[in-house]
Amino acid sequence: MKTLDDLLSEAAWDKLEGADGAVPEVPQRIRDLGSVDPLVRERALGDLLEALNQQGSLYEPAAYAIAPLLFQLKTAGFPGRKEVLELLFRFSRGTGHLTAHQNLSIVRDMYGTKALAEKVAEEAKWLAYLHEELLKGADGFLDLLNDPDAEIRKPSLALLGRLPERKADALPKMKILAASDPDSEIREAAHGWIKRLESLPDGASPSWRPAAPEGM
Repeated sequence: MKTLDDLLSEAAWDKLEGADGAVPEVPQRIRDLGSVDPLVRERALGDLLEALNQQGSLYEPAAYAIAPLLFQLKTAGFPGRKEVLELLFRFSRGTGHLTAHQNLSIVRDMYGTKALAEKVAEEAKWLAYLHEELLKGADGFLDLLNDPDAEIRKPSLALLGRLPERKADALPKMKILAASDPDSEIREAAHGWIKRLESLPDGASPSWRPAAPEGM
């Protein structure tokens, strides 16, 4: 059984490029999400978003952060579940930095047409890997729909809404939330995700990234 340190050691953080260059600090920030001090967790979450998901743009290290984050989420008594789920949710809705900005003249001029196309293709590969890593957490997200804390159920619902491969498992539980969750925002969001997932054909592409229902 791998430990958190084992998982964190599998990526070359000092070589992977985040929003502002290499990200050797990411392993410690991920560890900090398990602090009993909420201020430490809040600072770690902010630092990770700044480095890996700046203004909605995803960077490659995010893909390699998911396995350690899912490990933490499954750890009994882990104090940073809300922060981990927030981070995973942001990753699930993000877009690759170059994919998002490839039509800007400044970006085209910086790379050139051919090199930019190659970079975007490389980005597509790790974005697909990121999605596959998120899929590994689907069973855990399904279990968390039963959590007594609405702040745990809400991001778990949103994460499942972005994993169309698991819609057959997610829809029955979403319908229960839509009908009877005590939190009105979750009931409304569940209706939105149900509508979106039911509109998809079986075998929908993993690249499908719907807009979140209002408030999610």
